[in-house]
Amino acid sequence: MQVARHFPKLPNLWNKLRADSVAPTLTAKAITVYNKDPKTLKLQFAAMLDMRTIVSTTYEMEGDGLPHLLAYSRVEGLRATGRTLQSDGSLPNVDAVLRQSEGLVVGTAIRKNWPGFGLCDGSVTAIDVAESTLYPGRERTVYTVRYPGDGAEEDLEEEEIRPLLVILTKPERTAII
Repeated sequence: MQVARHFPKLPNLWNKLRADSVAPTLTAKAITVYNKDPKTLKLQFAAMLDMRTIVSTTYEMEGDGLPHLLAYSRVEGLRATGRTLQSDGSLPNVDAVLRQSEGLVVGTAIRKNWPGFGLCDGSVTAIDVAESTLYPGRERTVYTVRYPGDGAEEDLEEEEIRPLLVILTKPERTAII
């Protein structure tokens, strides 16, 4: 869990360990694993954070007496969690990593909740530079999103569009599940 929380700091740690000749064999193997596929490794660690409930349940089930009386409800709770993994929001850390690594290009799909209308699907139709509404006085990249349901369009900046990206169907998410 600690490695997952500090994932961005790993390369600096390994460089320091290598410079100080600390655990040279382990450090070299760790660097090899990291360099092989850092995105997948980051997703795997994010999934570990999202599944903390499994670890905490195993700790709760240790010992004699009362934990055994609660075993059925705890196991059923874990099974229910497993059944919801395909749902949006069930893996917040995995979803955040996927949204952050997703390329923002024409055709990128989004889903936005419009009060009074519900969830509306849209896609990026153009990318341009305009004066920021988030940072007045600065020019920023804006993504024009069109909603085919009513033909409406809006310009969103990166901080606004990333949380809206549709990632449930991404092969990387399916592989992590």
